[in-house]
Amino acid sequence: MARLRHALKAALAFTLAGFWPRATSAQSCHVPPPQALQEPSWRLRLGQETARFESPRYEGHYQGLSLGVRLANARLSAGAALSVYRIVRNGLASRGLGDLSLHSHAALLGSSRGKARAGLVLGITLPTGDATADLGMGHAMLMSGAWATARVHQLLVSSQITYGKALRGNNAHHHHDSFGPLVAPMSPSELGATLSASAPIYQGATGVRLRGGVDGAQPILDKAATARASLLVGLLLGDRVQTSFELKLPIVGEPSTLKLVLELSLGIR
Repeated sequence: MARLRHALKAALAFTLAGFWPRATSAQSCHVPPPQALQEPSWRLRLGQETARFESPRYEGHYQGLSLGVRLANARLSAGAALSVYRIVRNGLASRGLGDLSLHSHAALLGSSRGKARAGLVLGITLPTGDATADLGMGHAMLMSGAWATARVHQLLVSSQITYGKALRGNNAHHHHDSFGPLVAPMSPSELGATLSASAPIYQGATGVRLRGGVDGAQPILDKAATARASLLVGLLLGDRVQTSFELKLPIVGEPSTLKLVLELSLGIR
């Protein structure tokens, strides 16, 4: 275990050293939005996120290192992601895994030229994170919904709506202060939505796209929970090898006051 901890620390330090001087979209427990363009068969992802937070009980910051994989073809994609965190709450630090996220998107409708697509999404998180340290839900969450993408000239638009429901177990009481864990808050029953768009700002050898959007969640049948909403703005560089930078600016309800997500991914055909 000591060697594993040292390896994870070294990987996190390498990620910070590689990205921070030059400047994802990773919410580890939430279903990621659909991809607007056809992806390579496999995509491996390494992400790092840094955030400050305030809640009725805690204030502090955390850093997370996430590993993910995605398999896709023209009609179906499936992926998994897992993060490890260092979180400091009221001056006290703790470390551990977050919840394991599994997700899939199925395309059911599409235009003849592939400029518009729509389908269904299904996701589940498993309670691998320590709920007492605010790193996990303490129970599984099931999410299902619909998604759509469209391409208008060089503008790519993506939208998704999901309903998330806690599969309650003995640790379901860990939803406190209207949140789930500080690293990826969710209420026990909520309707979530994401709307984003991207457009090229440089079309050289690597290509650079500017993207922005909004995401949020509205609790359902839970008077103690709070609605959440955030603005997203970022850059995406490259194609087969992609680097992304994303800044998340909370509008309401989020415990984090600011979040920076950096991501490096590799497509394998």
